[in-house]
Amino acid sequence: AILHAALSGTDSNGTDRPNLIANPKLSAGERDPKRWFNTAALVPPPTYSDALGPFSIPGNEGRNVIEGAGLADWDLSLERPFRLSEKTHLVFRSDFFNLTNHPNFGRPGLIVGTSNFGRISSAENSRQIQFALRLAW
Repeated sequence: AILHAALSGTDSNGTDRPNLIANPKLSAGERDPKRWFNTAALVPPPTYSDALGPFSIPGNEGRNVIEGAGLADWDLSLERPFRLSEKTHLVFRSDFFNLTNHPNFGRPGLIVGTSNFGRISSAENSRQIQFALRLAW
């Protein structure tokens, strides 16, 4: 997670890390796209809190503290050739993308102080099926 603006007074490309004051992970039963992690666990550090010197990054949140939804995607292709004559054959093919139609959510909003913070607002494609016929001679 990051802060919307650099409150520390350091040159940190306009963003600071927040302070982690509790465990941001929610149990599987508590998570949904509207609240993917405990947003109350991340707060802005005090303004101009550069206690470790001019080259430190304010906020104590580490890397990879927030976990995304993960990915579960099964694809399947089936193909069946049919011989029509000695030199001609027809191939029927069917492709299934995201066969189980499992929702694969995008990343949660990670900027503290925005309306999107802690929410997932995107998802990958749902199940897609395509069929094809190929005549070879």
